[in-house]
Amino acid sequence: MRIALFHDSVRIGGAELYLLEIARGALAAGLDVHVVSPEGVLPPFLRERLDEPPPIHVLPARPTFGRGFARDIARAAIPVAQVARAIRRLRPDVVHVNNGGYPGSHLARSALVVSPRPRLMSVHAVPQPRRVAAHAVMDGVVWAAADAVLTGTRAAADALLAERAMPRKLTRVITYGVRRPAVDEGEAARVRHALAPYGSVVAGMVVAPDASSDVQYKGYEVLLDALAAGPETVVAVLVGHDPGDDFRRQAATLGALERIAFIGPVPSVAPYLAAMDVLVVPSTKYESLPLVAVEALGVGTPVLASRLAGIPEAVVDGETGYTFEPGDAAKLADLLHELVRDKQLRAKLAAQAKSAFERKFAVERMVTETLAVYDELARRH
Repeated sequence: MRIALFHDSVRIGGAELYLLEIARGALAAGLDVHVVSPEGVLPPFLRERLDEPPPIHVLPARPTFGRGFARDIARAAIPVAQVARAIRRLRPDVVHVNNGGYPGSHLARSALVVSPRPRLMSVHAVPQPRRVAAHAVMDGVVWAAADAVLTGTRAAADALLAERAMPRKLTRVITYGVRRPAVDEGEAARVRHALAPYGSVVAGMVVAPDASSDVQYKGYEVLLDALAAGPETVVAVLVGHDPGDDFRRQAATLGALERIAFIGPVPSVAPYLAAMDVLVVPSTKYESLPLVAVEALGVGTPVLASRLAGIPEAVVDGETGYTFEPGDAAKLADLLHELVRDKQLRAKLAAQAKSAFERKFAVERMVTETLAVYDELARRH
């Protein structure tokens, strides 16, 4: 079976890691995989991560002129003939378009429309409501073109039904799967000692260093307020993105700066996740299910997270961590107090986090279920 994977993006994030695992799993299953992508970050990412990359058909970079809605239309319409030719030339049995959500890639949704059937689309974001009347017409075209729509969370699927009028028959919820982070125990112990030499409880945040404008919604201030109001035996570690000088000044004003370690970008977040007592995901909006939360479960680190979108599907209260309302720093501070007081609770959550990862978030399960959808659609057509 020949599979054409189309993807369009400007940075590496969860959607790109998802496509990497689907490509790797499909290749391992003996499928004839081809990747089609505009010039940019994805082709070198795949070539670097896969021992034997599939053929990658690189298209010219997308146009960038114009502003706002007009720019988005241009970026989706102008290259679409090239996309159609590239995909149709492959004569695929199944076309899988990745990153076609709302927000997502306009060009990805166009690629779905112009590709041969059967065709499915993966959506990795909880969709935003329609903003202009034209969106209803455009959504209708996309749903008519799709044979299935894959989401990694039930929350994203429900929002597509409610906000974008997706037909229920298209829905396929395949819970995200990730590889368990490979942890060097010695390195994790060294990181732990450097962060908390006197036995403090370590609460960490991990945000991609190249995070774009959505970084303002990652909730750094929520963690800071909780840290200031919480127990003094909690230290925070910020990995990846640096929240900047204004954040440092605010932390100094609150008397919490000395309890924060600014790590910055690292080759691997695994030893930091393993060194934490708890990962904090205090985002205030625009989340689906951050894969770092799932990775934390894989190394036995429970999660405290905002009750947003698909997060409660992984962070189950009292099982793998606890959730709180977005922006509720007082509740986060209370949870930190509870974890400091109850060492047995921390140990129980850590064990349950690992168990939940094995049951629900193994990458092999995600790949197997996705390949089953390929087979279903190929047989139907």
